[in-house]
Amino acid sequence: MNKFHYIIAKHDDDVYDKYIKKSMRGKRPIVVNDSPELNSMTKKYNEGIKRIKNLKANDYVIFVHEDVYISDDLFEGKIQMIFGMHQDVGVLGIYGTTQYIGGGWWSHERPTYAVGNIMQMTKDGKIHNMRENLPPGMLRKDMVVVDGCMMIVRGSVINKHKIKFDESITGFHQYDNSFCLEVLLKTPYKVAVSDFDILHVSEGAVTDEWMTQSLSLINRYKELGLTIPLTSEKIKEVNYGKVQ
Repeated sequence: MNKFHYIIAKHDDDVYDKYIKKSMRGKRPIVVNDSPELNSMTKKYNEGIKRIKNLKANDYVIFVHEDVYISDDLFEGKIQMIFGMHQDVGVLGIYGTTQYIGGGWWSHERPTYAVGNIMQMTKDGKIHNMRENLPPGMLRKDMVVVDGCMMIVRGSVINKHKIKFDESITGFHQYDNSFCLEVLLKTPYKVAVSDFDILHVSEGAVTDEWMTQSLSLINRYKELGLTIPLTSEKIKEVNYGKVQ
């Protein structure tokens, strides 16, 4: 039987209680709190992975922000169906891009390359439906990276292929992009988005730290001979035949 392991990096008790905790509906997520040792998203999520007991290849690990509300009553059923029908998908998100040049792709790549469906709250408290290039009910569309507000990962990505979060990435940015790119580079799996009903409360912001880390990440892949913009096809050409 497939198990669902929810991992949440908690920073604000009120936000956690108001959104993701309410949508857990009796489930018992792995909650990783702030501490001097766990001072980045990469460290928090890796700590969450360590706390999973007996992770199976066909389990699902759901990394989700505390300011997300899952309103989709069929959420887990859809996950099982999508991963069951698409054995080549290793990471499933709700919003992503088919090419990555660095910077805030959720702004720069719209409307051509951004793909997904998310109810996004803005600073004025209004909620906007951001549906881009994903017809209602579409099960799967391949991406190069997906947004870290929610990433659903096949268990074998972690326990067989040993993909974890890169702890050289400090703070709270680029952990999602790095994880997706490593999955494409070092496993046979693909990264995709699907159509879920999800509310995300806080807006993304491109800070100086965000841009510095983004450029560093881009340069890492340029050193492998990849050209910008990064796409899943380019990365798969690099790892083709090298990963079992």
